[in-house]
Amino acid sequence: MTRRGIGFGFCLIAAILIATKYLSAAIYSTSSSSSEHGSDAFQFWLDSVDHSLTLLSVSALLIGIAYIIWAEWIDRKQKI
Repeated sequence: MTRRGIGFGFCLIAAILIATKYLSAAIYSTSSSSSEHGSDAFQFWLDSVDHSLTLLSVSALLIGIAYIIWAEWIDRKQKI
């Protein structure tokens, strides 16, 4: 697998983790017994989701970007 492919894979993992965070909050908010709906209620449930998903998604995104930049740098170095 190429470095670009690995970088894309890490960026995809980051997107999946971010989507998981928002889907979890949406599922929690609809399954709760509270009758409140709106952005404040959703923000409460979003804050209730574990913050490790955010940390993991940011880490995966940074690793993915680093791999893509590394691949581009090596490609330009070989062309010179």
